[in-house]
Amino acid sequence: MAKISKVETTKVVDMNGEITEETTSVSFNYGKEPDYIKVYLDNIVVLAEIQGWISKVLYELIKCYANKGQFIIINSGYKRIVAENLGIKQQSVTNAVNQLTKKNILIKKETGVFLLNPQFFGRGEWKDISKIR
Repeated sequence: MAKISKVETTKVVDMNGEITEETTSVSFNYGKEPDYIKVYLDNIVVLAEIQGWISKVLYELIKCYANKGQFIIINSGYKRIVAENLGIKQQSVTNAVNQLTKKNILIKKETGVFLLNPQFFGRGEWKDISKIR
C-alpha cells in the first residue's frame, strides 16, 4: 500500500525554562494501485491503425490480459461474452481476433491461446517483460 508519513517535532519551553519536545506523526494511505498494463509508444502507430469494432474487441482482450496474466484464452465461451458486452455477433469477435493475429498484435501460441505482442504491451516488471520480448 502506498503510504506517506509526516513527522513534526515541536520544542516547548515551560515557565521554568525547561525545554521539552513534542512529536506528532500523521500517515496517509492512498491504497493499492489498480491493475494496469503498459503500452509502448515506439510501436503505437500500429495500434492507431486498429479502428471500429476491432479496436473494441482488442480493448476487451486487453482487460482480460490485465487481470489474468500473459496469455489470453479465447474460446467460444469467451467470444460469446465479448460479443454480448459489445453488442456484436460472435463471428465478428472471431473476425477481429483473426485480423489482430494477422497484424501481429495477437500472437497465436496454440488453438485458442494467444499472447498480446510484448512489443506493444507489457504487464509486470520490466525484467520479466524484456525476457518475453
